[in-house]
Amino acid sequence: MLEGVIINTIRLRKDAGIAENQHTDLELLLFQTRWRISRNDSVLLKKGLKCVLDQSAAAAHRVRVATWVLMLADNSCNVGAANQTFTCISPLLATGEIAASDRLYFELVYHCAFGDPPRAAKAAKELVTMTATTEDIAVRVRTLSHAALAYRANNEIESAVESASEAVGLAEKRGMRNFAAAAANQIASIYLTIDNIDLAKRWNGRAGQFLDKQTDALSRSAILSSAAEIALRENRLTDAADLIRQSEVAADHDRSVRATARFLSFRWYLRILRGQAAPSSRNLADLVRLHERTRTSSHQDLFVAVLYRLFEMRGRREEGKQLVVAYLSEHRRVRWPLSPELRWVQARLEVS
Repeated sequence: MLEGVIINTIRLRKDAGIAENQHTDLELLLFQTRWRISRNDSVLLKKGLKCVLDQSAAAAHRVRVATWVLMLADNSCNVGAANQTFTCISPLLATGEIAASDRLYFELVYHCAFGDPPRAAKAAKELVTMTATTEDIAVRVRTLSHAALAYRANNEIESAVESASEAVGLAEKRGMRNFAAAAANQIASIYLTIDNIDLAKRWNGRAGQFLDKQTDALSRSAILSSAAEIALRENRLTDAADLIRQSEVAADHDRSVRATARFLSFRWYLRILRGQAAPSSRNLADLVRLHERTRTSSHQDLFVAVLYRLFEMRGRREEGKQLVVAYLSEHRRVRWPLSPELRWVQARLEVS
């Protein structure tokens, strides 16, 4: 299906006499579609940045591409690319060429993923109000889903659930099963954030009801990943192992830094809970390098908690403590509560 979008878009460009290196919204559509298929983040990020930095391209187009580039940078935990994009695009946001909705969307994504969560939440509120009457339901659902991410990052949990719930309702009503599945699982993830396992299970189960042959691999993997996290919280280790495997299989083409960190944290935590963790010095060195790339991203609490426990197993408790303290005091941007796993470590170390 997505391959057909690429073929048709290329044909449209040729029919319209648009060269491969011309910057149009068809270019952005190709970027986004190729990303859903290949997940080759490094190549696509390079191409997207080239467009963002090209001053011959229309300002409005550069802002729209930049917003997508920020999502790519978030997925690959590339702070440098994000900051380069923000520095380049910020001066354009005040010009008359940029629609308010494009400006707010850019600000929401940047501050949610890399900047200041309160500013992300503020942009989200304005964007949700602005798109309240749009007839394009896909735009409305996307806006509500991304707004929920911003609210959650700023620990506005009630607003996050409300926004994502509206996205589920609209998507379900219009038969947009993929959107509905993703939004429902987003609510499950929000409830995991506040350790409400009953509601997390309920919404993860609802997300699973939307799965069908048309569900894209990333949405399927995310739903299975949330189910795996729930199983780990409930100490259902056999179920957790099976769900982790299924999630990895569903996302076998996703080699992003973020996905790698999540799956590794799951697998090492599972070994810890089973009493089978035996990390080598090389394992720790590799995990520390990955942590240094991901530590300012969201959803890193479990990774940090697991990393500390592995350090402790190797008799390197003080090094692990320093890593936890630095994460809590310098690198953790999100404002939602610490995960139960990290709270356990925090209490053990008696650090704030």
